Amino acid sequence: VLFRSSISDDNLISFPSLFATPKMTQIKEVLKRSWKIYWRSPTYNRTRIFVATLLSLLIGSVFVSNQTPSNESEMNSRVTTVYLSFLIIAVNSLNTVLAFFEAERNMYYRHKASLMYNTSAISFAFTVAEIPFLIGSCFLYTTIFYFMVGFAADAGKYFFYYLFMLLCMSCFTYLGHMFVALSPDAQVAQGFGGLLVSNTSLFTGVLIRPENIPNFWKFLYWLLPGHYILEGLLITQFNGDETPITASPGTPFWDALGCDEQLKNSTNTECVGTADEWIISTFDEIFLPEHIPSCIAYLVGLLLLTRIVTVWALAKLNYRKT
Repeated sequence: VLFRSSISDDNLISFPSLFATPKMTQIKEVLKRSWKIYWRSPTYNRTRIFVATLLSLLIGSVFVSNQTPSNESEMNSRVTTVYLSFLIIAVNSLNTVLAFFEAERNMYYRHKASLMYNTSAISFAFTVAEIPFLIGSCFLYTTIFYFMVGFAADAGKYFFYYLFMLLCMSCFTYLGHMFVALSPDAQVAQGFGGLLVSNTSLFTGVLIRPENIPNFWKFLYWLLPGHYILEGLLITQFNGDETPITASPGTPFWDALGCDEQLKNSTNTECVGTADEWIISTFDEIFLPEHIPSCIAYLVGLLLLTRIVTVWALAKLNYRKT
C-alpha cells in the first residue's frame, strides 16, 4: 500500500525575507567593509589628495604677486582661473572614481547573486564612505587656492566658496558612480563622463557668455551643472566687493557704468566701477545674488538624482560576465 502525504500550504517553508539578516544589519556590515576598502585603497585616495594639493598650488601661484585686481583684464583672469579650477577638479573627481567603483560594482554582482545584502545597503555604504575624503580633499584644495589667489578674508565668503567646491566635487564623484552603474565597464562610463565634461566646459558661461549662447543650445546652459557652480563661486565671492575696477571702452561694464556720458564733460581719462558691478554687467545680469539658493538646490538635487539612478541601475542591471 502506497501512502502519499497530502500537499498543503502548511508543509511549505517560508522566510520573511530573501536575506538572512535585517536591513540595518546589512547596512552596518557593508558600511564597515566599505570603510576598510577606502582606507586600504591608498592609490585612489592619495591620488585625490595629491592632485587637489598640487593643483591648488599651481593655479593659485599665478596670482601670488597680484592679489588685487584693478582692471577688466585682471578680473577676466580671475574668472577664468575660478572656471578652470573647478573644472579640473571636477574632471579629476569623475575620472579617478570610475575604475575603483567598477571593481566594487563587480564584487557586488557576486554578492547579490548569493543574496548577501540588498542594493540599498551597498549604495548607502559607498555614499557615506566617500564623504570624509571629499570633505578633506576639498578643504585642502579650497584653502590653499582661496588664500593664494587673494580672495576676501571673510568667513562667510570662504564658507560659500568651500560649499560650492564641495558640491562640485561631490556631484562629479557620484556622477562617476552613476555612469559606472549604468555602463558595462569603466571605459564606456568614461565616454559618458567625457561628453558631460566637454559640454559642461562649453556651456558654463565663460567660453561663451550666457547671452551669446545660441537659442537652440540654451537648454544645456540650464541643464548642466557648470553654470550653477560658477555662478555660486563668483557671486558669493564678489557680492558687495568694492574693489575699484577700471572699465575698458566698448565692454558691457563700460556701457553699464555709462562711461561715455561720464567722460564726455570730464577731465578724467578713466571710468571706474567696482568688482561687484563688473560681475553683474559682464554676465548680463544673469548671475545675481538672489540665485544662490536655487544654485544650491540644483546641485543638491543633482546629488540626490545620481544616488537614485545608481540604486536603480545596481538593482536592475547586471553586467557580470562570470
